[in-house]
Amino acid sequence: MLWALCFFFHLGGGLAYAGEAVFSGLGTSVYFFKDGMYLRYQKGNNRPDRGYPRAITNESWPGLSPFKDDITAAMRLGAEALFFLSDGRYLKYNLNDARVVEGYPRAVSNENWLGLAPYAKQISAAIRYNTAYAYFFLSDGRYILYDLEKDRISDGYPRFFDNSEWNGLSVSKEHIQAMFSWSDDKIYCFLSDYKYLRFDRNNRAIDPEYPQTITSDSWPGLKFWLQERSTIDVKPWDGKPIEGGTFVVFRLPRRMLGPITTGPNSQSNELYLTTDPFFAAASKNIESHNIFTLYPIEKKQEEGLQNNHPGVYQKVIIQGYQGKFVGVSQAHGGLLRVDRQRDDATVFILDQTWGENVVLHVYQRNYTWKNRSSIPLLSRYLSTYFYSYGDHTYGSINPEGAPTAGSLLEMYVVMDKK
Repeated sequence: MLWALCFFFHLGGGLAYAGEAVFSGLGTSVYFFKDGMYLRYQKGNNRPDRGYPRAITNESWPGLSPFKDDITAAMRLGAEALFFLSDGRYLKYNLNDARVVEGYPRAVSNENWLGLAPYAKQISAAIRYNTAYAYFFLSDGRYILYDLEKDRISDGYPRFFDNSEWNGLSVSKEHIQAMFSWSDDKIYCFLSDYKYLRFDRNNRAIDPEYPQTITSDSWPGLKFWLQERSTIDVKPWDGKPIEGGTFVVFRLPRRMLGPITTGPNSQSNELYLTTDPFFAAASKNIESHNIFTLYPIEKKQEEGLQNNHPGVYQKVIIQGYQGKFVGVSQAHGGLLRVDRQRDDATVFILDQTWGENVVLHVYQRNYTWKNRSSIPLLSRYLSTYFYSYGDHTYGSINPEGAPTAGSLLEMYVVMDKK
């Protein structure tokens, strides 16, 4: 599906695209990251391993999932992958132990990357060229030579391409998305206009038959890399009754605190709800998986007194982007899961009496779509709320019934869908 263009995250102004990176892993593997997905590509077979692409989760990349939308570049140093993030931080990932190295992410600073800090938010690609040097490519068309032995930027950098080091490589409107080694002799360079180049280390020049276009023929299995970054045009909900199938996006407006010891990555503001398959706050940017569809039980709002709280309500069911509906999972302690068929979808009460925010309630008897006609006019409900558990923020019902600070949500309506 192609969504209408526009939203909060304009990617111009010298900033690197977040969520995209490539690096050569251990052995013959090359890893491609894009928009929360990754693909493991085999050099010898010239195609990805079976079953890819896959989602970046805590199971596939333990500890990396909270940063999947922020990755702008990656490279490997020994048994560690370095991931550079859009906010100027970086993290080390131990590929043998499959974990983020303790103490990371850290800010790029003179204590760890001497001279690189002013350009940290512009890094769009990185590569370890040899044992002595690494290159960083910036979104403004310049590049940096970093001396790994002296641990500092080499004199005279950053600079623009002038055929002195990367003969034949120039960047104008497009920028370098990824740079990765394919062999001892060859390096591939992916550009933002879906062209790619092959660089010969011995000649220090681009091979003459390049650039070429990234296609399913030239790079079998890399279709997900070619998908356009979706952007979404939304506006705040105006409070009018929901009619038919209405596409909406929910966002937590504040920092969440957990009922138990929580991980630092869960303590984030302004995360968008998605399907995890739990109803979870996990995205910093809006993509298609953040869009839900509201179906009203009745095309009207009710005014009344429920749980001693006067307000305006509307009964709805909520469908995720893959077609499943949201329901209360008693087997998971009241957590909200996006795994139901329509008949078993939990009926929610959309409560618009909280200023610019909304709250979702469920009936204490957990009415579903198939028994919606038996819902009484006044019936006791339980409020939902979002809390942090480890590095995740989940939606659940509040057993005490009343709304909390974690119940408040911002709701936006998708203005167009094509």
